[in-house]
Amino acid sequence: MEDIKNNERNDGTLKEDPIWKTFDALPESIKDVLVDPAFENNVENIAKQHGMTEKFPDILRISEEVLLGILPIRRFVQTLAEEASIPQEQAQKIGYEIRDRVFADVADDLSRLHKAGSPPRSLDGARDKRP
Repeated sequence: MEDIKNNERNDGTLKEDPIWKTFDALPESIKDVLVDPAFENNVENIAKQHGMTEKFPDILRISEEVLLGILPIRRFVQTLAEEASIPQEQAQKIGYEIRDRVFADVADDLSRLHKAGSPPRSLDGARDKRP
């Protein structure tokens, strides 16, 4: 995982994808969460606890988007419901648990990141159409 933090591919070449520029601009504490295997394990365990194992890839992706500053944290629960097709009540429970078990450790940096302005949701230059 350290190769991700160092912005290198497995073959040692630099990554030119816009996501890596976004990653490089993050506070160290958030980078550390994103590359820590415990992040993925926590999200997977939360998905399992709520009977949403099959939705784990979507829940993880959406959680990553919040940490990257791509998805505003205020849209987290709604996006879980809409994009992962999770019932609203269940999405709220999952969202709150991820907030408490994952985002809490980097809450200050995450708040600053989102207040500073996020990159567009789509990193190919399209603007996020959501309010």
